[in-house]
Amino acid sequence: MLLTALVLLQTLREPVALDFLSLEQANRLAGRRVTVSLLIDTPVYCDGERTIVGGADRPDEVTRGVIHRGERYDVDEGDRITVTGRLRVVEHRVAVVNGVFVAGTRPADHVIDM
Repeated sequence: MLLTALVLLQTLREPVALDFLSLEQANRLAGRRVTVSLLIDTPVYCDGERTIVGGADRPDEVTRGVIHRGERYDVDEGDRITVTGRLRVVEHRVAVVNGVFVAGTRPADHVIDM
């Protein structure tokens, strides 16, 4: 029984692969502090106050990413990062980004970020 408890504790400490976290799983974890890993598959964006990184596009149309406080020059596309933070599921509004129209969230479109 002790071995089972140790294995369970070790499993709980392993980072969750944000790359493959389903929307249902994210909704269950939303608002909780979690440790996740993510393979950066988009250009890293810094705006002076934060660094935004994104994972690969998945067939479920859910965007996965991490927002770091401050500018991070130590992360690049192709890196796998592990972070701890509060998981959020975001529904976004219609927007124009760099002159490109971005539709609002459809029922299946969400952003899972840290």
